[in-house]
Amino acid sequence: MKQSYIISMSCSVLVITWMGFGMILNPNKITDDNVSEKSTSIRNTLVEVQDQDAEPIISSITAQGHVMPNREVTLRAETNGRVNSIILQEGVTVKRGEAILNLNQNGRKEKLAKAISKTKEEQHKYSAAKKLYQKGHIAKTSIDEAYVALKTAESEEKQIRLEIEKTTIVAPFDGIIDKQQIEVGDYLSVGDQILTIVDNNPLIVSVQVSQHDISTIYNNQKVEVKFLTGQKKSGEISFIAPRADQATRTFRVEIKVQNLEGLPSGISAIANIPKKSVMSHFLSPALLTLNKKGETGIKIVNKDSIVEFYPVTIITARPNGIYVGGLPTSSKIITSGQGFVSAGEKVSYVFPEKYTLALK
Repeated sequence: MKQSYIISMSCSVLVITWMGFGMILNPNKITDDNVSEKSTSIRNTLVEVQDQDAEPIISSITAQGHVMPNREVTLRAETNGRVNSIILQEGVTVKRGEAILNLNQNGRKEKLAKAISKTKEEQHKYSAAKKLYQKGHIAKTSIDEAYVALKTAESEEKQIRLEIEKTTIVAPFDGIIDKQQIEVGDYLSVGDQILTIVDNNPLIVSVQVSQHDISTIYNNQKVEVKFLTGQKKSGEISFIAPRADQATRTFRVEIKVQNLEGLPSGISAIANIPKKSVMSHFLSPALLTLNKKGETGIKIVNKDSIVEFYPVTIITARPNGIYVGGLPTSSKIITSGQGFVSAGEKVSYVFPEKYTLALK
């Protein structure tokens, strides 16, 4: 058995000697012909990259909101009286100054006639007092008393005329009558609700904008609004709240939209508010990765073939890709193998023969 062991050992030494001798004679035999000129690259991970330049893109803020009327007012009775007639009914379009309903006069015209007579009487007394005073027949106090009596009569007459005027309810602005709350024969006291008038032209779209985006918008900025009824219209920002809502930390922004088509208020809408133009890269969301800090970003290869990680922000999304910001203007983006390399690692890279960013 000792002899067999010696024979086996001798054979092993001969085989090892033969292999070593072969390597000395042909040291390049195990080198890949395609990378023989860069034998050091054998030690680096191979990744696939795509050269890409940033392009300008106008990002936007998408904000959901609701549609409000331009103006809305609830008319109330300014004098007591029974509803005598309703001229315009609920749902009817009304013009500013147009009569909507009348209240019973309740003897106000008779009171006016007496007030007019009283005013004329006091006017004659005052005129007579002035002539007597000029002739020196009465004292100055007498003419002053006549003047006060005249002004009191004029004031009473004016008050009655105003009461009569208040018995006719008129529209304060152009709009549509909504929520009629009275009928003919109802008795109204001062302050009782009568009806509501809504002005839907223009419409006001109210949305909430985050504190991160509020500095990018401004008054009179053009905005595209899509109503949930399907219509799309262009509007402009008419109001930006001077302070954030304490609960949501968002700012109320109002967009004015002309409404000649008669769209209703109270519906929902989505506003697309353009922001400033920024340089961005368009790529597949599958290329996004996380670093050790949990930041979302993209891995690229720099000029020294070192992997770098750049945190990115998604500027806007499309059905077939995303625009991101935060990468160098010209970047070699790792499109394959990014999961096998880390930032700071030196790599070898290749460009795919038929790579196309056909996501756009």
